[in-house]
Amino acid sequence: MKIYEIPLRLPGLNEYQNACRRHPLNGAQMKKNAMRAICTYLSLEKCDKFPVQLEIFYTEPNKRRDIDNVTGFGNKAILDALQHSGIIPDDGPRFVNKLTTTVRYETGVENIIVWMREPGDEDWVDLGDIDKTFIEAEKLAEEYGLHKQPEEQPKKRKPRSTAKNNDKIKPTKALTFNF
Repeated sequence: MKIYEIPLRLPGLNEYQNACRRHPLNGAQMKKNAMRAICTYLSLEKCDKFPVQLEIFYTEPNKRRDIDNVTGFGNKAILDALQHSGIIPDDGPRFVNKLTTTVRYETGVENIIVWMREPGDEDWVDLGDIDKTFIEAEKLAEEYGLHKQPEEQPKKRKPRSTAKNNDKIKPTKALTFNF
């Protein structure tokens, strides 16, 4: 197992979205800066066995940001930094098959710890055939009455009626535009 400690507090998802709304390059620059900062704390030891399983622990100094705000942008930046630094070749399902995140709040502390497990590590979990896992989950959902309801067919709307005597309506000067 590889362990990386990153003594940073990454921007939240809301901050990233606001930067993107102002200008797309602002969001790209924010992500690039976050990835650079993360890469400074990663060792350059590449993974040999795949798929890896990641567990990311965020420590936040206060409860101002909720879990999805902390982890949304953070997970993306960490995965992309692992790929950019060459530790993993890609962050797709062939190379990363499990990602869990935990957020805790501790006054005055801000850091991130990443555990990376490779096949063969004692605590690596064999997920087996993921399709079977989903089939079992669907059976349990159906057993508890949580199965999907059939989608309703959209109601057909009546065609709009056209105004009678449209040819009698003439535009006034206020509604005409000359270009």
